[in-house]
Amino acid sequence: MKIKITMIAAVAWLVLGFAGSALAATEALCTTLGTNCICGEPLNTATHDGGSANWSSPVQHFDPDDSPFATQCYPGKPAENFCASPVFGPIPASQEAAFLPPGHTLSFVFQHVGPSICHIAHPSISEPSPNFTYCLRHYRRWTSTSEWPTHNDPVDRQQKVTTIGWFYPTIFDANNIQISMGGASIPVTDPRGRLNTRFDGNGFDAPNDFQQIGDAETQCVNNYCRFEVCMDVSSAGEGRARLRVTQVAPGSGQLTVHKPVGAVLRPEGVPDNGFGSGPGGLSMFASDLAPNDRATHYIVTRVRPENRLFWPGPASEVEGGGGPTPPAAPAGLTVR
Repeated sequence: MKIKITMIAAVAWLVLGFAGSALAATEALCTTLGTNCICGEPLNTATHDGGSANWSSPVQHFDPDDSPFATQCYPGKPAENFCASPVFGPIPASQEAAFLPPGHTLSFVFQHVGPSICHIAHPSISEPSPNFTYCLRHYRRWTSTSEWPTHNDPVDRQQKVTTIGWFYPTIFDANNIQISMGGASIPVTDPRGRLNTRFDGNGFDAPNDFQQIGDAETQCVNNYCRFEVCMDVSSAGEGRARLRVTQVAPGSGQLTVHKPVGAVLRPEGVPDNGFGSGPGGLSMFASDLAPNDRATHYIVTRVRPENRLFWPGPASEVEGGGGPTPPAAPAGLTVR
């Protein structure tokens, strides 16, 4: 009888242990949002694709082993996790202790060093009706040895940071909501780590507007920055874009940019067209640059009805505290 009890206890411990591991791998916000968590990659694992610990080239398409299949950006969703940079993969979070908030529960962060493309895409946007808010969020820190864009660079070297991208086949034009760094358009008077924002393309026909939302070299080297981009589509099909950068402890400070409202309405919503899985998402893309950065906790969210107050906000696993609760949708919105 003692043996049977021990065996039962052991089996129960294994079942609970595995269940606990699975739950721990799901970001708290993803659990809170339920089906409105489109996908997430916590990047808090040492292995990929079912237990492989080899992250060196030619392992370029990767699936981190830290998220349940239903909420994986790849292969659970039709998106792509890809990196062709010379160095990419996990490093112990303990190596980042000086730069992470004291309440974090991370075991690993994702390291990216060197030029070439490195990104985690968001799935194709499939919202066939308006009245929704679609957002991306991740954390990033650059090291002091990163290569930064130069002013008036003749080859337009830049680094993408976060992008919501999609495509309208009928007008053959892409739309971008993006935070990026560098490019030939940087004035000499601006910092080389200038973070630009954009909401352009013919989908909503928003005016060209490249406001600054901070400086990665001075604000996101000695601490992690939380990057958030959101697209709001009203019930009438009006398109808006919001972008936010937050310095998390040991840093502090937050900048938000609200882009001009698009002039074209999309009452049909945003079609499932396959383009979103290409340029959008957590982009460590670098055109000839050699960045040296770290990333963690990437998530793609959608809430209905449109909620211009909603941000993905903090990941409790990164910034500590309890699981976040999405704010209620604001009342009395009017189309402008």
